[in-house]
Amino acid sequence: MKKARLIAAACALALVLSSCATTNKPRKGVPTLAPDDFSAKGPEPLGYESIFGSALDAYASSSQTGWSKSELNRDRLNYTSELDDGEYDFVFNRCGVELSCSVDALSGEIYDLSSRTIPEKPYVPLSPDTAEEEAAASALGYFGIDESEVDGLKVEYNAEEEPEYRHYYVGFTYDGVEYKCEISSNGEFYTSNVDIGSHGAESLAFDDFIEHIDSIPVRDDLTAFIISGEIYDMISGRSDENGVRSYYVSFKVGGYKFDYLISATGEVLDYSIELIDGWDGAIAGAFYSGPERLSEHDALKIALEDACVSPEDMKSPEVVYNDNYGYGFYSISFGDGERSYSYEVDAYSGKVIGSDK
Repeated sequence: MKKARLIAAACALALVLSSCATTNKPRKGVPTLAPDDFSAKGPEPLGYESIFGSALDAYASSSQTGWSKSELNRDRLNYTSELDDGEYDFVFNRCGVELSCSVDALSGEIYDLSSRTIPEKPYVPLSPDTAEEEAAASALGYFGIDESEVDGLKVEYNAEEEPEYRHYYVGFTYDGVEYKCEISSNGEFYTSNVDIGSHGAESLAFDDFIEHIDSIPVRDDLTAFIISGEIYDMISGRSDENGVRSYYVSFKVGGYKFDYLISATGEVLDYSIELIDGWDGAIAGAFYSGPERLSEHDALKIALEDACVSPEDMKSPEVVYNDNYGYGFYSISFGDGERSYSYEVDAYSGKVIGSDK
């Protein structure tokens, strides 16, 4: 439940309050892959901005609120939202009036519009002696996160300002995600910017890869690589262009290189697949065709049979296992007293993939 609240709140706040606007761009690098093969079937839900716009229109047009849309300032309009069974449930709060409504995620239609007057609370600024603890508790409580679960918790504010004018800025990292929150002078949650961070981008890229592995047309046995842990060169970095932050993630598996571009709010914007230079697609398709790795003895036996050399005539054998981006093979060398032989044998299929004899 905690995770569901976290995801809903992070999605809502980041998409509305951060400057990282995202778009659904076509994925590149896989011309044979139809969009419907990669994504779930069925109607596409509206973007959060459209959903929020419908809810905001309902708030502005409601006779109970008394505010026109032009008078609303999003940064000062308190609201919460949660996705539940295909609908977003919104609760708006402004100047003592609370408006609740539900918005259909597919059509944007408004349901269950209701309002109530909230009794005015006396304004009491945080005490300087406990302000940092209370501000941190307010930020963590908004997302339903326990302080023992976060890293790098810090609270910053201008100590020269009078308590009634101070705003407290709370930052922390939870499960690889960076949170930056603003708490008002009386301890109320004010605004937030959620950034998944490089670690979160790596997790999202890998999760997306696993989720859609059956739809990736480059090979049909990538799952074997995942089970055996054959993931290489996982790197990530941050990009800030025109005030928009995003993350790129790259990793290699089964002779292929995967590149992801992920928004700061956790949306996969784009990805591409390419065969690693120098790899033959036909050979790559044979990797891991066997469930278990051959022993050195069996690999050497295959090379001897191909060279028509008996074990009794073999001289100075050497067998070395190589593992290159998920391609496991044995480098084998030996002689027969008259000449030398060099072989490369697939460590899983037993196929001779290279020889010098």
